[in-house]
Amino acid sequence: MKMLSFLFSNVSLRQTVMKNAFWLAVSYGITRFLKLGVVILAARILGPAGYGSFSYALSLVGAFFIFSDLGIGTLAVREYHGRLGRPALLSTARSLKVASAVFFGALAFVGYAFSCVPGPLFGFVVMLLVVSHIRDFSVSILRGMQKMEYEFVVNLLESGTVLVGTYFLLNAHPFPETLAAMYALGAFVSLIASLWFARNGVREAPFSWDEAAWLLRNGFPMALFGLTSFLFFSADQILIGFFGDAADVGQYAVAARIVAAAAVIPAFLSSAVFPALSERGGDPAFRRRVFSRMISALFAGGIVVALILSLAAGFLIPLLFGPGYVPAVGVFRLLVWMLIFIFPASFLDYFLFSRNRQLADFIATLGAGIANVILGIVLIPAYGIHGAAFASLIAQAANFAVTYRYARTVL
Repeated sequence: MKMLSFLFSNVSLRQTVMKNAFWLAVSYGITRFLKLGVVILAARILGPAGYGSFSYALSLVGAFFIFSDLGIGTLAVREYHGRLGRPALLSTARSLKVASAVFFGALAFVGYAFSCVPGPLFGFVVMLLVVSHIRDFSVSILRGMQKMEYEFVVNLLESGTVLVGTYFLLNAHPFPETLAAMYALGAFVSLIASLWFARNGVREAPFSWDEAAWLLRNGFPMALFGLTSFLFFSADQILIGFFGDAADVGQYAVAARIVAAAAVIPAFLSSAVFPALSERGGDPAFRRRVFSRMISALFAGGIVVALILSLAAGFLIPLLFGPGYVPAVGVFRLLVWMLIFIFPASFLDYFLFSRNRQLADFIATLGAGIANVILGIVLIPAYGIHGAAFASLIAQAANFAVTYRYARTVL
Protein backbone atom coordinates (compact mmCIF):
# COMPACT_ATOMS: atom_id res chain seq x y z
CA MET A 1 0.00 0.00 0.00
CA LYS A 2 2.86 2.40 0.80
CA MET A 3 4.37 1.76 -2.60
CA LEU A 4 1.03 2.37 -4.33
CA SER A 5 0.60 5.60 -2.38
CA PHE A 6 4.11 6.71 -3.34
CA LEU A 7 3.58 6.00 -7.04
CA PHE A 8 0.03 7.30 -7.51
CA SER A 9 -0.55 10.04 -4.89
CA ASN A 10 0.84 13.52 -4.25
CA VAL A 11 1.53 13.63 -0.49
CA SER A 12 4.43 16.06 -0.01
CA LEU A 13 6.72 18.19 -2.15
CA ARG A 14 9.65 15.79 -1.78
CA GLN A 15 7.53 12.70 -2.47
CA THR A 16 5.81 14.36 -5.43
CA VAL A 17 9.13 15.34 -7.04
CA MET A 18 10.45 11.80 -6.52
CA LYS A 19 7.24 10.28 -7.89
CA ASN A 20 7.33 12.57 -10.93
CA ALA A 21 11.00 11.76 -11.52
CA PHE A 22 10.25 8.04 -11.32
CA TRP A 23 7.38 8.13 -13.80
CA LEU A 24 9.23 10.43 -16.17
CA ALA A 25 12.24 8.13 -16.02
CA VAL A 26 10.06 5.11 -16.77
CA SER A 27 8.19 7.02 -19.48
CA TYR A 28 11.26 8.37 -21.21
CA GLY A 29 13.16 5.12 -20.80
CA ILE A 30 10.52 2.74 -22.14
CA THR A 31 8.97 4.98 -24.78
CA ARG A 32 12.33 6.14 -26.12
CA PHE A 33 13.39 2.50 -26.31
CA LEU A 34 10.24 1.75 -28.34
CA LYS A 35 10.80 4.80 -30.54
CA LEU A 36 14.39 3.77 -31.12
CA GLY A 37 13.00 0.39 -32.14
CA VAL A 38 10.82 2.15 -34.73
CA VAL A 39 13.84 4.05 -36.08
CA ILE A 40 15.88 0.84 -36.31
CA LEU A 41 13.10 -1.04 -38.10
CA ALA A 42 12.34 1.82 -40.46
CA ALA A 43 15.99 2.53 -41.26
CA ARG A 44 16.75 -1.13 -41.97
CA ILE A 45 13.65 -1.66 -44.12
CA LEU A 46 13.70 1.62 -46.04
CA GLY A 47 17.48 1.97 -46.34
CA PRO A 48 19.39 5.27 -46.15
CA ALA A 49 17.57 6.81 -49.14
CA GLY A 50 14.04 5.87 -48.03
CA TYR A 51 14.58 6.81 -44.41
CA GLY A 52 16.32 9.98 -45.53
CA SER A 53 13.24 10.93 -47.58
CA PHE A 54 11.04 10.58 -44.48
CA SER A 55 13.46 12.58 -42.30
CA TYR A 56 13.76 15.31 -44.92
CA ALA A 57 9.97 15.59 -45.19
CA LEU A 58 9.63 15.78 -41.41
CA SER A 59 12.22 18.57 -41.21
CA LEU A 60 10.75 20.49 -44.16
CA VAL A 61 7.14 20.33 -42.99
CA GLY A 62 8.31 21.14 -39.46
CA ALA A 63 9.51 24.49 -40.77
CA PHE A 64 5.85 25.54 -41.13
CA PHE A 65 5.23 24.70 -37.46
CA ILE A 66 8.12 26.70 -36.05
CA PHE A 67 5.88 29.11 -34.11
CA SER A 68 2.90 26.82 -33.56
CA ASP A 69 3.62 26.03 -29.90
CA LEU A 70 3.05 29.65 -28.79
CA GLY A 71 4.75 28.74 -25.47
CA ILE A 72 1.31 27.85 -24.11
CA GLY A 73 2.17 24.36 -22.90
CA THR A 74 4.99 25.47 -20.61
CA LEU A 75 2.90 28.38 -19.33
CA ALA A 76 0.11 25.95 -18.50
CA VAL A 77 2.49 23.96 -16.28
CA ARG A 78 3.87 27.06 -14.59
CA GLU A 79 0.50 28.71 -13.99
CA TYR A 80 -1.58 25.61 -13.28
CA HIS A 81 -1.60 25.97 -9.50
CA GLY A 82 -2.53 29.65 -9.72
CA ARG A 83 -5.48 29.03 -12.02
CA LEU A 84 -8.16 29.23 -9.29
CA GLY A 85 -8.17 33.01 -9.43
CA ARG A 86 -8.17 32.94 -13.24
CA PRO A 87 -10.77 30.34 -14.30
CA ALA A 88 -10.59 31.20 -18.01
CA LEU A 89 -6.80 30.86 -18.31
CA LEU A 90 -6.50 27.17 -19.14
CA SER A 91 -9.63 26.92 -21.28
CA THR A 92 -8.45 29.91 -23.32
CA ALA A 93 -4.99 28.35 -23.60
CA ARG A 94 -6.55 25.14 -24.93
CA SER A 95 -8.53 27.02 -27.57
CA LEU A 96 -5.42 28.93 -28.69
CA LYS A 97 -3.41 25.70 -28.91
CA VAL A 98 -5.98 23.96 -31.12
CA ALA A 99 -6.43 27.02 -33.33
CA SER A 100 -2.67 27.37 -33.71
CA ALA A 101 -2.18 23.73 -34.73
CA VAL A 102 -4.97 23.93 -37.33
CA PHE A 103 -3.74 27.26 -38.71
CA PHE A 104 -0.15 26.16 -39.18
CA GLY A 105 -1.31 22.84 -40.59
CA ALA A 106 -3.29 24.73 -43.25
CA LEU A 107 -0.27 26.97 -43.86
CA ALA A 108 1.85 23.87 -44.46
CA PHE A 109 -0.56 22.60 -47.10
CA VAL A 110 -0.27 25.96 -48.86
CA GLY A 111 3.49 25.55 -48.82
CA TYR A 112 3.24 22.11 -50.41
CA ALA A 113 3.06 23.75 -53.85
CA PHE A 114 6.66 24.91 -53.39
CA SER A 115 8.09 21.65 -52.03
CA CYS A 116 9.56 18.59 -53.71
CA VAL A 117 8.08 16.15 -51.17
CA PRO A 118 5.52 13.66 -52.58
CA GLY A 119 1.93 14.59 -51.78
CA PRO A 120 0.92 11.57 -49.63
CA LEU A 121 4.12 11.78 -47.57
CA PHE A 122 3.65 15.53 -47.08
CA GLY A 123 0.02 15.05 -46.03
CA PHE A 124 0.72 12.34 -43.45
CA VAL A 125 3.53 14.40 -41.90
CA VAL A 126 1.21 17.43 -41.63
CA MET A 127 -1.42 15.27 -39.91
CA LEU A 128 1.23 13.96 -37.52
CA LEU A 129 2.38 17.44 -36.49
CA VAL A 130 -1.13 18.89 -36.11
CA VAL A 131 -2.32 16.06 -33.86
CA SER A 132 0.94 16.02 -31.89
CA HIS A 133 0.71 19.76 -31.12
CA ILE A 134 -2.85 19.41 -29.82
CA ARG A 135 -1.88 16.35 -27.77
CA ASP A 136 1.06 18.19 -26.22
CA PHE A 137 -1.27 20.65 -24.49
CA SER A 138 -3.14 17.87 -22.71
CA VAL A 139 0.19 16.41 -21.63
CA SER A 140 1.13 19.84 -20.26
CA ILE A 141 -2.04 19.79 -18.16
CA LEU A 142 -1.07 16.38 -16.80
CA ARG A 143 2.29 17.83 -15.79
CA GLY A 144 0.59 20.78 -14.15
CA MET A 145 -1.57 18.27 -12.23
CA GLN A 146 1.72 16.51 -11.40
CA LYS A 147 0.28 13.27 -12.77
CA MET A 148 3.29 12.04 -14.71
CA GLU A 149 2.01 8.47 -14.33
CA TYR A 150 -0.73 9.37 -16.84
CA GLU A 151 1.85 10.93 -19.14
CA PHE A 152 3.68 7.60 -19.09
CA VAL A 153 0.56 5.79 -20.34
CA VAL A 154 0.03 8.39 -23.09
CA ASN A 155 3.60 8.07 -24.33
CA LEU A 156 3.49 4.29 -24.11
CA LEU A 157 0.35 4.12 -26.23
CA GLU A 158 1.87 6.37 -28.88
CA SER A 159 5.19 4.54 -29.11
CA GLY A 160 3.60 1.11 -28.94
CA THR A 161 1.12 1.92 -31.70
CA VAL A 162 3.85 3.21 -34.02
CA LEU A 163 6.13 0.24 -33.32
CA VAL A 164 3.45 -2.40 -33.90
CA GLY A 165 2.17 -0.66 -37.01
CA THR A 166 5.68 -0.27 -38.41
CA TYR A 167 6.54 -3.92 -37.75
CA PHE A 168 3.46 -5.32 -39.47
CA LEU A 169 2.90 -2.81 -42.28
CA LEU A 170 6.27 -1.41 -43.31
CA ASN A 171 7.61 -4.79 -44.41
CA ALA A 172 4.55 -5.23 -46.61
CA HIS A 173 4.58 -1.64 -47.87
CA PRO A 174 8.21 -0.39 -47.63
CA PHE A 175 7.61 3.27 -48.41
CA PRO A 176 8.24 6.49 -46.46
CA GLU A 177 4.51 7.23 -46.68
CA THR A 178 3.73 4.08 -44.69
CA LEU A 179 6.07 5.15 -41.91
CA ALA A 180 4.57 8.64 -41.80
CA ALA A 181 1.05 7.16 -41.60
CA MET A 182 2.05 4.99 -38.63
CA TYR A 183 3.49 7.99 -36.80
CA ALA A 184 0.26 9.92 -37.43
CA LEU A 185 -1.81 7.01 -36.13
CA GLY A 186 0.28 6.82 -32.96
CA ALA A 187 -0.16 10.54 -32.36
CA PHE A 188 -3.94 10.23 -32.75
CA VAL A 189 -4.16 7.34 -30.26
CA SER A 190 -2.08 9.29 -27.72
CA LEU A 191 -4.28 12.36 -28.25
CA ILE A 192 -7.41 10.41 -27.31
CA ALA A 193 -5.73 9.02 -24.19
CA SER A 194 -4.38 12.41 -23.08
CA LEU A 195 -7.78 14.05 -23.50
CA TRP A 196 -9.33 11.38 -21.30
CA PHE A 197 -6.75 11.62 -18.51
CA ALA A 198 -6.79 15.44 -18.50
CA ARG A 199 -10.58 15.75 -18.79
CA ASN A 200 -10.88 17.23 -15.28
CA GLY A 201 -7.75 19.32 -15.47
CA VAL A 202 -9.30 22.25 -17.34
CA ARG A 203 -12.39 23.92 -15.95
CA GLU A 204 -14.76 25.01 -18.69
CA ALA A 205 -14.99 28.79 -19.01
CA PRO A 206 -15.75 31.28 -21.78
CA PHE A 207 -12.90 32.32 -24.03
CA SER A 208 -11.17 35.39 -22.57
CA TRP A 209 -9.46 37.88 -24.87
CA ASP A 210 -7.62 39.32 -21.88
CA GLU A 211 -6.20 35.91 -20.98
CA ALA A 212 -5.42 35.26 -24.64
CA ALA A 213 -3.42 38.49 -24.81
CA TRP A 214 -1.57 37.56 -21.61
CA LEU A 215 -0.78 34.07 -22.92
CA LEU A 216 0.49 35.35 -26.26
CA ARG A 217 2.55 38.11 -24.66
CA ASN A 218 4.20 35.84 -22.09
CA GLY A 219 4.39 32.79 -24.29
CA PHE A 220 5.89 34.57 -27.28
CA PRO A 221 9.51 34.15 -26.11
CA MET A 222 8.85 30.44 -25.58
CA ALA A 223 7.16 30.21 -28.97
CA LEU A 224 10.33 31.61 -30.47
CA PHE A 225 12.15 28.56 -29.11
CA GLY A 226 10.46 26.68 -31.93
CA LEU A 227 12.71 28.68 -34.23
CA THR A 228 15.82 27.79 -32.24
CA SER A 229 14.82 24.12 -32.20
CA PHE A 230 14.42 24.23 -35.97
CA LEU A 231 17.79 25.93 -36.44
CA PHE A 232 19.52 23.34 -34.27
CA PHE A 233 17.80 20.08 -35.18
CA SER A 234 16.05 20.41 -38.55
CA ALA A 235 17.83 23.03 -40.65
CA ASP A 236 20.95 20.87 -40.90
CA GLN A 237 18.98 18.01 -42.47
CA ILE A 238 17.37 20.38 -44.97
CA LEU A 239 20.81 21.76 -45.86
CA ILE A 240 22.20 18.24 -46.25
CA GLY A 241 19.31 17.39 -48.57
CA PHE A 242 19.93 20.58 -50.55
CA PHE A 243 23.68 20.08 -50.97
CA GLY A 244 23.58 16.27 -51.03
CA ASP A 245 20.89 13.62 -51.47
CA ALA A 246 18.33 11.60 -49.49
CA ALA A 247 20.88 8.91 -48.61
CA ASP A 248 23.09 11.54 -46.93
CA VAL A 249 20.09 12.73 -44.93
CA GLY A 250 19.39 9.15 -43.90
CA GLN A 251 22.94 8.60 -42.62
CA TYR A 252 22.90 11.86 -40.65
CA ALA A 253 19.37 11.30 -39.33
CA VAL A 254 20.26 7.91 -37.86
CA ALA A 255 23.21 9.40 -35.96
CA ALA A 256 21.12 12.36 -34.80
CA ARG A 257 18.32 10.07 -33.59
CA ILE A 258 20.66 8.19 -31.27
CA VAL A 259 21.95 11.46 -29.83
CA ALA A 260 18.37 12.67 -29.39
CA ALA A 261 17.48 9.45 -27.57
CA ALA A 262 20.35 10.03 -25.13
CA ALA A 263 19.29 13.67 -24.65
CA VAL A 264 16.04 12.60 -22.97
CA ILE A 265 18.04 11.81 -19.81
CA PRO A 266 18.53 15.47 -18.84
CA ALA A 267 15.12 16.36 -20.23
CA PHE A 268 13.21 14.15 -17.80
CA LEU A 269 15.41 15.10 -14.84
CA SER A 270 14.95 18.82 -15.56
CA SER A 271 11.20 18.55 -16.15
CA ALA A 272 10.83 16.60 -12.91
CA VAL A 273 12.31 19.43 -10.81
CA PHE A 274 10.60 22.22 -12.81
CA PRO A 275 7.31 22.22 -10.82
CA ALA A 276 9.30 22.49 -7.57
CA LEU A 277 11.42 25.31 -9.00
CA SER A 278 8.23 27.13 -9.98
CA GLU A 279 6.62 26.70 -6.55
CA ARG A 280 9.74 27.57 -4.49
CA GLY A 281 11.35 30.02 -6.89
CA GLY A 282 11.31 32.71 -4.20
CA ASP A 283 13.73 30.77 -1.98
CA PRO A 284 17.30 31.79 -3.02
CA ALA A 285 18.96 29.02 -0.99
CA PHE A 286 16.76 26.38 -2.63
CA ARG A 287 17.50 27.78 -6.11
CA ARG A 288 21.26 27.79 -5.57
CA ARG A 289 21.26 24.28 -4.15
CA VAL A 290 19.25 22.83 -7.04
CA PHE A 291 21.24 24.80 -9.64
CA SER A 292 24.62 23.64 -8.34
CA ARG A 293 23.65 19.99 -7.98
CA MET A 294 21.87 19.73 -11.32
CA ILE A 295 24.60 21.43 -13.37
CA SER A 296 27.37 19.34 -11.82
CA ALA A 297 25.48 16.06 -12.18
CA LEU A 298 24.33 16.70 -15.75
CA PHE A 299 27.72 17.89 -16.99
CA ALA A 300 29.40 14.79 -15.57
CA GLY A 301 26.62 12.59 -16.94
CA GLY A 302 27.02 14.09 -20.40
CA ILE A 303 30.73 13.25 -20.43
CA VAL A 304 30.14 9.64 -19.36
CA VAL A 305 27.32 8.99 -21.84
CA ALA A 306 29.20 10.62 -24.74
CA LEU A 307 32.33 8.60 -24.03
CA ILE A 308 30.49 5.28 -23.83
CA LEU A 309 28.51 5.89 -27.01
CA SER A 310 31.56 7.11 -28.92
CA LEU A 311 33.52 3.98 -28.04
CA ALA A 312 30.60 1.71 -28.92
CA ALA A 313 29.66 3.39 -32.21
CA GLY A 314 31.90 1.23 -34.41
CA PHE A 315 29.91 -1.93 -33.78
CA LEU A 316 26.66 -0.47 -32.42
CA ILE A 317 25.44 1.39 -35.51
CA PRO A 318 26.11 -1.39 -38.08
CA LEU A 319 24.60 -3.92 -35.65
CA LEU A 320 21.41 -1.94 -35.15
CA PHE A 321 20.86 -0.37 -38.56
CA GLY A 322 22.76 -2.66 -40.91
CA PRO A 323 25.98 -2.40 -42.93
CA GLY A 324 24.45 0.25 -45.17
CA TYR A 325 24.84 2.76 -42.32
CA VAL A 326 28.57 2.38 -41.72
CA PRO A 327 29.12 5.98 -43.02
CA ALA A 328 26.99 7.19 -40.08
CA VAL A 329 29.63 6.01 -37.56
CA GLY A 330 32.03 8.88 -38.20
CA VAL A 331 29.38 11.57 -38.04
CA PHE A 332 27.91 10.03 -34.89
CA ARG A 333 31.29 10.19 -33.16
CA LEU A 334 31.23 13.94 -33.74
CA LEU A 335 27.59 14.54 -32.87
CA VAL A 336 27.64 12.54 -29.65
CA TRP A 337 29.98 15.02 -27.92
CA MET A 338 27.17 17.59 -28.07
CA LEU A 339 25.73 15.72 -25.08
CA ILE A 340 28.35 17.34 -22.83
CA PHE A 341 26.63 20.67 -23.50
CA ILE A 342 23.05 19.48 -24.12
CA PHE A 343 22.79 17.78 -20.71
CA PRO A 344 23.32 20.87 -18.52
CA ALA A 345 21.75 23.25 -21.08
CA SER A 346 18.48 21.36 -20.78
CA PHE A 347 18.26 22.26 -17.10
CA LEU A 348 19.33 25.85 -17.76
CA ASP A 349 16.32 26.34 -20.05
CA TYR A 350 13.92 25.17 -17.34
CA PHE A 351 15.72 27.18 -14.67
CA LEU A 352 15.59 30.44 -16.63
CA PHE A 353 11.91 29.92 -17.43
CA SER A 354 11.17 29.40 -13.73
CA ARG A 355 12.87 32.78 -13.17
CA ASN A 356 10.79 34.34 -15.98
CA ARG A 357 13.95 34.96 -18.04
CA GLN A 358 12.81 33.10 -21.14
CA LEU A 359 13.44 36.03 -23.49
CA ALA A 360 17.11 36.29 -22.55
CA ASP A 361 17.41 32.50 -22.85
CA PHE A 362 15.88 32.68 -26.31
CA ILE A 363 18.26 35.40 -27.50
CA ALA A 364 21.29 33.35 -26.43
CA THR A 365 19.94 30.18 -28.04
CA LEU A 366 18.90 32.00 -31.21
CA GLY A 367 22.41 33.36 -31.70
CA ALA A 368 23.85 29.86 -31.40
CA GLY A 369 21.19 28.47 -33.76
CA ILE A 370 21.96 31.08 -36.42
CA ALA A 371 25.65 30.25 -36.04
CA ASN A 372 24.79 26.59 -36.60
CA VAL A 373 23.05 27.38 -39.91
CA ILE A 374 25.83 29.70 -41.11
CA LEU A 375 28.50 27.14 -40.25
CA GLY A 376 26.43 24.48 -41.98
CA ILE A 377 26.19 26.51 -45.17
CA VAL A 378 29.96 26.94 -45.11
CA LEU A 379 30.99 23.41 -44.08
CA ILE A 380 28.40 21.06 -45.62
CA PRO A 381 29.32 21.69 -49.30
CA ALA A 382 32.96 20.85 -48.53
CA TYR A 383 32.67 18.21 -45.80
CA GLY A 384 29.16 16.81 -46.19
CA ILE A 385 27.46 15.30 -43.15
CA HIS A 386 30.68 15.59 -41.10
CA GLY A 387 30.63 19.34 -41.69
CA ALA A 388 27.05 19.47 -40.43
CA ALA A 389 28.03 17.57 -37.28
CA PHE A 390 30.99 19.84 -36.58
CA ALA A 391 28.81 22.93 -37.02
CA SER A 392 26.26 21.56 -34.53
CA LEU A 393 28.97 20.73 -32.00
CA ILE A 394 30.40 24.26 -32.08
CA ALA A 395 26.94 25.84 -31.84
CA GLN A 396 25.88 23.70 -28.86
CA ALA A 397 29.08 24.56 -27.00
CA ALA A 398 28.50 28.27 -27.59
CA ASN A 399 24.88 28.01 -26.50
CA PHE A 400 25.80 26.36 -23.20
CA ALA A 401 28.61 28.81 -22.44
CA VAL A 402 26.47 31.91 -22.96
CA THR A 403 23.37 30.52 -21.22
CA TYR A 404 25.32 29.31 -18.19
CA ARG A 405 27.04 32.65 -17.79
CA TYR A 406 23.70 34.47 -17.83
CA ALA A 407 21.96 32.00 -15.51
CA ARG A 408 24.62 32.63 -12.87
CA THR A 409 23.61 36.29 -12.80
CA VAL A 410 19.97 35.53 -11.86
CA LEU A 411 20.57 32.99 -9.13
